[in-house]
Amino acid sequence: FATNPQLSVLYQEDITLSDEEIDQLFLRCELPHTLYPVLEQIIRQSTFPLAIRSSSVLEDSVANPFAGVFRTYLIPNSHPDPQIRLSQLVQAIKLVYSSMFLRSARVYREKLHIPSREEKMGVIIQKVAGSLHGEYFYPLVSGVAQSYNFYPATNMSHEDGVVTLSTGLGKTAVERERTFAFCPRYPNKDMFTAINIVEAAQLQFYTIDPSLQQFDLSLGENSSIARVTIDQNLCETRLSLLSSVWDYENGSFKDGSYISGPRVITYRKLLHYDAYPLAQIIRDLLSLGREVLGCEIEMEFAFDVDERSGLASFHILQVRPIAVNIHQYSQPLD
Repeated sequence: FATNPQLSVLYQEDITLSDEEIDQLFLRCELPHTLYPVLEQIIRQSTFPLAIRSSSVLEDSVANPFAGVFRTYLIPNSHPDPQIRLSQLVQAIKLVYSSMFLRSARVYREKLHIPSREEKMGVIIQKVAGSLHGEYFYPLVSGVAQSYNFYPATNMSHEDGVVTLSTGLGKTAVERERTFAFCPRYPNKDMFTAINIVEAAQLQFYTIDPSLQQFDLSLGENSSIARVTIDQNLCETRLSLLSSVWDYENGSFKDGSYISGPRVITYRKLLHYDAYPLAQIIRDLLSLGREVLGCEIEMEFAFDVDERSGLASFHILQVRPIAVNIHQYSQPLD
């Protein structure tokens, strides 16, 4: 891409092209021919959904991280024609590169006085963490864990960290929709009241629909994924590990497979009753990451339980440093 004369306009100081025009500019360009055999081999060997994401020089900068600035595409990779699946993969790669020059990325670089030519990007192709739950593919839980909590709750310290959980694909957190927060050191202590948890409970989640075989990524990152409503039936079946019964009269939660009543996503079976050692795994990995990198870290992860085998799996998706200036943040309340 960097040597393509059509893209030289993107390195000018004043870019007048819109985001849509920049996308089309990349889509009209060709990837290096030497890359196609590699991509074809990936398509031949992949019978599962794929994540196509950025990996840039500035993205994991300690001082000014670009986390969340560039695109990530999730594709079902389910079309029976391998050539169509290849074209979908190529389109995703081009649009990930295109996101390096979109207005949001340019404005961010300008604020930090970073020239466009200092940014270099690679693209990572990964298997989407998760498994098939009914007709949809997703991990039961996606999350972001930080070893340093900028705003700790009462009787918690900054170094105890904080974790944000969401059901399904991690796009829920990226879109700043309803999520659930807890302290990995004290997973059985709720950071909010029971009524607050109910009012802020997640109502929908993102999944991959394998039956979606045709889509156009230029219409947006959501064009290749599905959004599912969390209803009572899902909470009693496929999401039963994550849900609790809300006892309105007593203002408390009840947990158990045979308890009837309205259910909401609370993660109590994982955090309060250790159905799986999720909190312990996160706590250990945050401690290890802090030791290895020599600084505070942020970790993206996914947790899943395969419906067919019953086996649980924990996936580390990304680990990056975070900058902490302790003088900018208040101390926890006593």
